[in-house]
Amino acid sequence: MTREAAISHWHSHHTRVAIETQANFEYVQNLIVKPLTDDAPAYDAFVEECFALEAMTDQSAFFDAVGNEEKLGANLKAMMESCAGFIDFTRIDIVPTSQFDFRHLD
Repeated sequence: MTREAAISHWHSHHTRVAIETQANFEYVQNLIVKPLTDDAPAYDAFVEECFALEAMTDQSAFFDAVGNEEKLGANLKAMMESCAGFIDFTRIDIVPTSQFDFRHLD
């Protein structure tokens, strides 16, 4: 798949799937246009997604389906099908991070 085709799938199809099937409260897409150092990893893009803490250990909290096994199955299936349309699962890195809001310190 070309880079252009992958970005097109991501922007025209997958964004909606990600927002509709997950309990994220922030979804930011970042395309990498050029490496900043000679030894930078060859990444094409990265996504920032924010979830409630429970989503780290509870799949139903991640997929916006707490208490609803049918919805969990449907959301998980839709997400995996969409991801398979543009992500090479042998090359993906998932890195949990944290986000801090320092505005309240002023």
